[in-house]
Amino acid sequence: MNIDLLRELEGVVLDFYEKKKMMGVSFLTGVLGVLIDLKPAALLINDKLNDSKLLDNKRIMEILNKLGVDLVRERLNKFSNEEIEYLYLAKTARMSLELQKWHREFFNSVSETGEILDKKEWIEANYQIGKILGYPETATSEYIRMQIENVKKDNNYRFRMERNYYYMHSARYENEEFEAYDHRLNLAVNEYLPVTAQIMQANTKKRWLE
Repeated sequence: MNIDLLRELEGVVLDFYEKKKMMGVSFLTGVLGVLIDLKPAALLINDKLNDSKLLDNKRIMEILNKLGVDLVRERLNKFSNEEIEYLYLAKTARMSLELQKWHREFFNSVSETGEILDKKEWIEANYQIGKILGYPETATSEYIRMQIENVKKDNNYRFRMERNYYYMHSARYENEEFEAYDHRLNLAVNEYLPVTAQIMQANTKKRWLE
């Protein structure tokens, strides 16, 4: 792991987001998750702020290449009038393209308003996306079940969302999921991305290393 390159990436990315630093945190933790082999791939966005996009800064692509990651880009605008450029990032082109394929399948399974059109296709796409993103299977399964069964989001659900980063944790296996994914990634953030760690720890409602 090239710490100097990671620290440079952290600085460049957070500078771009200025006051919206948590958006930069999402990008950086996605990249780091891939680099430490926690995530087979990451699904990111080439955000646009003040009439410029994150990857307009060519140095970011140079750093990513030197860190050994592959990046596939695709513009989509299914749920809004504004086009979004999605980034599929992994250590191999094959895995980047695999994530892109299932992300397309997800988009094909829903309407312009997000209504599920093909339940079987939607379930499989979400399951595969969760797997490729490295999320615990119990968390992905719970998310799918809640959406398909239209489960009401109670206080327990809201509290889980408030105290955890990254994804929706399941009610039954929240702690196991945290240990398997969140704790490992947060340890790496502590080691390699010190400014990002400070930003994340500033939110005292969120779990960090416990």
